Amino acid sequence: MIDFIRGPVFDQQNDSVTIEVNGLGYRVFIPANVSLKQGETVFLYTHLVIREDAHTLYGFPSKEERDLFRLLLEVSGIGPKAGLMILSTGNPKQIVTAIQLEDVKFLTKIPGIGKKTAQRLILDLKDKCKEWVLDFSDQELQDQQSVQRQL
Repeated sequence: MIDFIRGPVFDQQNDSVTIEVNGLGYRVFIPANVSLKQGETVFLYTHLVIREDAHTLYGFPSKEERDLFRLLLEVSGIGPKAGLMILSTGNPKQIVTAIQLEDVKFLTKIPGIGKKTAQRLILDLKDKCKEWVLDFSDQELQDQQSVQRQL
């Protein structure tokens, strides 16, 4: 398992970045909302997906994002590309809050996520995300639930 990668950015494309490590260029797929500059030294937490035809590395600026990505992959119908798309729409706190509040409307705004997939995300992850909610204050959750009811 490759837990993280650190090195200068050699090249960045729309969905990936090439990081040079000891003379090797590692292509790492990243969420669309992560912007890196060529030559900048970066540190990304990674997740390696091994398939018959490819070994693909996914990178995230925080452990929370990587951990949420891994949680998303446990949902039937959510693969690495869909997981990246979900993480590209907001920070982990926003995504977990949407799951906890059963906000299908928020989740279906994500390209590639329909109503059934959003409902499956909520059903499969609501209990698993409870530990994430511990980081949010009770008042913050009540405020978000109040806003949700108004919509």
